[in-house]
Amino acid sequence: MRALYRLSHIYKDAGLQYEYIHALTTAVELFAGDINITYELLNELIEGINVTRNLASQQRIILSQNGIDASSLTRDEDEPLDEQVEAYLNILDKLEARYDECFRILRNACWQIPYNPDLYYRTAHLQFLRAEEDGDEVKYTDAIAYLKKAIATDSSHLESYRLIAIAYERLDQKELATRFWRLFEVIYEIAPEVRGEGFITPDRESMHEEALSHLERLGALNETG
Repeated sequence: MRALYRLSHIYKDAGLQYEYIHALTTAVELFAGDINITYELLNELIEGINVTRNLASQQRIILSQNGIDASSLTRDEDEPLDEQVEAYLNILDKLEARYDECFRILRNACWQIPYNPDLYYRTAHLQFLRAEEDGDEVKYTDAIAYLKKAIATDSSHLESYRLIAIAYERLDQKELATRFWRLFEVIYEIAPEVRGEGFITPDRESMHEEALSHLERLGALNETG
């Protein structure tokens, strides 16, 4: 594993990005126990996802300018595709493959490095983003399962309470969404006593305001129980 990791950086220094990612992926698949190397790979994979998402967004703009609704496009084997449509669908295929690869790596890492709330959260966040794009409720359910693992590992992991509440809202399970927004509020109030004042960061303050907004919208801000 260490030899492959060193080899991956030889490739990286030589500007061989594909070979770098391939060697790094093989190293992590052999042993994902080194969280820093695993995160290095994940960051590279997510960067690839972001690049492909941007390409898809640019192609959607081009299609829209030509009067084509990208959301309705599918492949029909009986009809030839417009060149721009074919390019867009190819980008979507590439994006889906990148998502699947990243999720596979994350899922395996969670198995090899258990009880890591940030790893569980990153796995959940990936599936949540995919669900936001395609509306697949199974992916929201995947996200919720990993978020519950994150919370079970670290009961003060505010980011997980926030995302699980939003996921339940997307599934129209308002009672469960309310429950986790309330839990977020409770943890936000008591965690600094245990974790120290530094626990409350500007990002978490912003999440707290968001939680209050959601509770108000759900009609639960002043409820008890």
